[in-house]
Amino acid sequence: MKKSSISLKLTLCVGVLIVIVLAVASTISYFDSKNNTFELLEDTQLKTVEDVVMTFDNYGKSRRVAMEILAKEIEKRLDKDDNEEIFTLLESFKEAFGFEFIFLGFENSRKVFTSDRKILDSEAFNLKNIAWYKEAKNTTKATVCGPSRSDINGKAVLTYAIPIYKDGNFVGAVGGDYSLGQFSKDVLAFGKSISTYAVVYSPEGEIMFHERPELILTKNQLSTNIANVINSDSNHYLNPREENALFKVADSKGKDYRVLCSATINPKFRVCTITQDEFFTEPVKKTLFKQALVGVIATLIALILIRILI
Repeated sequence: MKKSSISLKLTLCVGVLIVIVLAVASTISYFDSKNNTFELLEDTQLKTVEDVVMTFDNYGKSRRVAMEILAKEIEKRLDKDDNEEIFTLLESFKEAFGFEFIFLGFENSRKVFTSDRKILDSEAFNLKNIAWYKEAKNTTKATVCGPSRSDINGKAVLTYAIPIYKDGNFVGAVGGDYSLGQFSKDVLAFGKSISTYAVVYSPEGEIMFHERPELILTKNQLSTNIANVINSDSNHYLNPREENALFKVADSKGKDYRVLCSATINPKFRVCTITQDEFFTEPVKKTLFKQALVGVIATLIALILIRILI
């Protein structure tokens, strides 16, 4: 009986020591894996958000440049009074740069030429009430208005506008509607992967650009929470290279996300890359579970052998 009791105690002691060693090793391995995975996530999202921001800014610049060229071409033709030439010019720029519509409004006549070959009067299209025209009138360079819903087709659009001057006098402005859905499709593809996607928000948390067009110009709990975090320290959270710029937020269902954001050349827009938290926590948990399972099996086998040897 004594020999049996002693062997049992020895077996239990050895078993406890093995369990402690395995627990410590598994804990260290778990946190190492978690830190390595988190660092990889940070690096991936940093690269993604910088790529998207660069593409976003260049895409916007190309539309501004297009409007600047169009304004200069229109200015050259002001003395010709050739409507056909104006229509052809508007059509060609619409097709070349993917605008939904292009409008050309004149200050004195109040007439508006459209890229679909229509001439609208002040009753059909009152320039005094058009935001992009009023904004262009108060500047000397290309500007961006919106996002807003198009009066023509109801789509969510950005309007690129620029004033037209003749001999130093303001004579009108040209504006082009560009679909936010198309903009999102062309730009946000650079931030798309299995685990990550990119979104552009306003400072108030409104969704400006999204891979799902139905979400554009709406808000949800996730977008609001992201805006709240950024607005708490925008200098920090809009600089993706700052330490701890990657932050954690939840949506309306309680799902956690890791978000990294950056400012753009337009203060209305903030580019964010979003990864669901479970994409990097679940693999680590599965690894820990496998380690624990292997540890339990190995411990049982070791205890049986020790018991037999004793």
